[in-house]
Amino acid sequence: MKENTLNRFKGKFCKIVTRETDEEKAHAVVGIVKEIDHYEGLMLINSKRGTYVLNTDTIIAIKPTTRRRFAQ
Repeated sequence: MKENTLNRFKGKFCKIVTRETDEEKAHAVVGIVKEIDHYEGLMLINSKRGTYVLNTDTIIAIKPTTRRRFAQ
């Protein structure tokens, strides 16, 4: 994804959908985007389940959302 697009989501609560090239199913992660490294192509996300590091090349969709929808 483009640099400007990803920078808008930094510090916001988002739902991120990713899919690896060899997998058929997509995976969703819900959490706060803490840091984006454009040089390495990585994104750091804090969620209820822990900390995730995602490759920006595998992101299919990213959408800001409210915490209320995912509170359990």
